[in-house]
Amino acid sequence: MLFTYFFIIPSSIFGQTRNNEQTLQRQNLTIIAMDEDGAEYTYDEDGISFKVVETVEKPNDKESIIISEYYIKDKNGDYQKDSRQITTINPEKNKIEIKKINNKGKATINTQSIVDKNRIY
Repeated sequence: MLFTYFFIIPSSIFGQTRNNEQTLQRQNLTIIAMDEDGAEYTYDEDGISFKVVETVEKPNDKESIIISEYYIKDKNGDYQKDSRQITTINPEKNKIEIKKINNKGKATINTQSIVDKNRIY
């Protein structure tokens, strides 16, 4: 199931739709660890190196929660925590809720249908 989350969720958030022509140039994707409980990987985007640590939780049989901690590599080569994202997937309610928390603690929440007229997540 992690395979699905790891590859579907980022594309659903950053993918290309008819209404929002947005593409990202991620390069050098390196998977450090991956199992049923989470994943750790690095990638480069727009000249910045990122590390992401994801944890998958299953609080009940109706929803899954993916907690993603984002780190940015500093000039010394160390990763510093930048932001956090909590993605809740609830197929029974046909929704994905994405809560992004920046490094200052400000949160934004975006809710999307799992199935909409433009694509299936």
